[in-house]
Amino acid sequence: MPSINNFLKGFQAGLPGMKDYRHASRLYIDDNYKLLPKQKFLFHVVFNLDEEVAVDKFSQNERYELNMLVKSCDLPKYDFSLEEKIQYNKKMYNATRIAYDPVNITFHDDHADTVNAFWKKYYEYNIADSVNMNNDLTISNTKDDYYLFGDARKTTKFGLDTPKARKKPYIRGIEIFVLHKQRFTSMTLVNPVIGSFSHDSLDQADGTGIMANTMQILYETVIYKSGIV
Repeated sequence: MPSINNFLKGFQAGLPGMKDYRHASRLYIDDNYKLLPKQKFLFHVVFNLDEEVAVDKFSQNERYELNMLVKSCDLPKYDFSLEEKIQYNKKMYNATRIAYDPVNITFHDDHADTVNAFWKKYYEYNIADSVNMNNDLTISNTKDDYYLFGDARKTTKFGLDTPKARKKPYIRGIEIFVLHKQRFTSMTLVNPVIGSFSHDSLDQADGTGIMANTMQILYETVIYKSGIV
């Protein structure tokens, strides 16, 4: 019973324990707030675009503004595939692969259309539909005519049939910085691609809501770093 008795001593009068504020004070404040939990609102996200493909398409100022317009962001999640092995009734687990769950990033839909401009550049860089349709002012109402009418339309590219020069990724990496006590813990998503992008909904009855854009990011791996801000 000595372990229980030692535990109960913390509740006796005159001795520090878990009965008052001193427990939290010693846990979170001692040693320069060493064990204080991090706060969710202290973060910064940086989109690193490829300089060759993004030049003259999305200005440097717009890139800085895009980073500041991140409203919320998921941190990476991992899922291990394990195989159970049994030898002489003893269990062990062998890892066979790792899966990286997608990361969701939500942006404020700003008045300057910075986020929409970024999505437009990414969309037009990877998808040929919008570029060709925007340049063609004589689009027919009939889908078959659009593909067959005229010699120029026979060579028009659609869907993912973009030039070979555009096969280079538009986004090189996404850095997520968790800030705390003038330090940072960063998680870099390597070779990210946008798996889905969604605009917000509209509602005339909602007089207080603000609009947002949400994208789902898929990536190959994660690089961790930490340091002083």
